[in-house]
Amino acid sequence: MRFAAILPHVGLYGGVRRFLELGNRWVRRGHEFAVYHPDGAPPAWMTFRGETRSLSELGAEEHDVAFCGDPGVLGRLPECPARLRVLCVLGPRYAPKYRALHRPDFLVVGFFQDWRSNLDLPGETASGGVNLELFRPVPAPRDPARFRALVFGRADKEVKGVRYAVAAARRLRRRGVGLTLFDSSPIRLPWWWTLGLPVETVVGLPQEELPRLYASADCLVSPELSAGWSNAVAEAMACGTPVVCTPNGTADLAEDGRTALVVPPRDPAALAAAILRLREEPALGRRLAAAALERVRGFSWDAVCDRLEALFAPRLAAGLAAAREVPR
Repeated sequence: MRFAAILPHVGLYGGVRRFLELGNRWVRRGHEFAVYHPDGAPPAWMTFRGETRSLSELGAEEHDVAFCGDPGVLGRLPECPARLRVLCVLGPRYAPKYRALHRPDFLVVGFFQDWRSNLDLPGETASGGVNLELFRPVPAPRDPARFRALVFGRADKEVKGVRYAVAAARRLRRRGVGLTLFDSSPIRLPWWWTLGLPVETVVGLPQEELPRLYASADCLVSPELSAGWSNAVAEAMACGTPVVCTPNGTADLAEDGRTALVVPPRDPAALAAAILRLREEPALGRRLAAAALERVRGFSWDAVCDRLEALFAPRLAAGLAAAREVPR
């Protein structure tokens, strides 16, 4: 089959990663996959085995399936000649724009379990995924004198909830808990957030080094206020790191007390209590991590491809049958 994805760019963002990872799997299976974005350049941060093309080339070639999930370029989806056009639901905060740009001929596919709670459109679910070839348990040293909580540190996006993780860590600064913030781009925190708090920042780490970062942490904290599929949670679980998280972006993976400790959003006290519990109950952390590792294995990118192919096959076959019945 011939697949296409329309993206706003190919920088290091979770929504972009999704289509590059899916493309790599489909190319490996013998299909074609083209990414259309404004300048057409290949991604610099990961190997992509498909083709990248400029958005100016969007209408030049026909595809079997065309994807788009970013509201900024979703209006270009009808321009892509394709037998099946897929509106990909990437996050609940985009729901108003998805409703405005939806068309009856689009197949709506949500990439997280509870997408329908925010978007009243008919559609299907194909939750996931995570690169289990890259993200896996690896040996990594931990400092026995300090319990280290790892947080995706994009503080300039309020929706990431970083301030609540910092506030939780401030409550624990005398309990031997340190905070490590990581991101692909510079981390900008208000200076007063971390007064008296041991904070480490890790910026621009190559993808192949991320598993060691996850494995070296005592827990990952995901304080998201609104999210679809949390890459950080899935990656940490795949690396065997215990997780403290809100329900946002984690409904497919995080079961409180079984695969993670789940707390309400915007609640530093609850975050602090969960982090402290993992610090004082190491056996609990090991049990959660083992169960989470087993859970996340069902969400590999290959598994997502299988789910999507199962959704597409009958629709594409029905389209071919209808085309044959059209009088010539």
